[in-house]
Amino acid sequence: MAARKGCRKLLALGDPDSTAELVELLSRDTDSGVRLRALRDPRLGEASVVRLVDDPDRFVRGVAAADPRLPASVLAAQLHDPATAEAAAKNPTLPAAVMHRLLDNAPE
Repeated sequence: MAARKGCRKLLALGDPDSTAELVELLSRDTDSGVRLRALRDPRLGEASVVRLVDDPDRFVRGVAAADPRLPASVLAAQLHDPATAEAAAKNPTLPAAVMHRLLDNAPE
């Protein structure tokens, strides 16, 4: 029965007619797979992406750290967190100057 509920939630997230409110609600689900799918949904708001950077699941945290909706100040903090630094370094909104600094300071 629980697997069916999770499947329905994932199907709801894949439905283009689902609302942003439903996506927000499912981003707080107890199932990390549902939270991850909600995180990948463009209807999820910036505040929820920020919240998911502190998710209990490390994979969800990493995907959130690489999400382009993450504000610059939060992204910068993730670069200093060993748990999310690698994912944050892959964030497409990372400024070029920061990327160069990371590369200049990288161990050889």
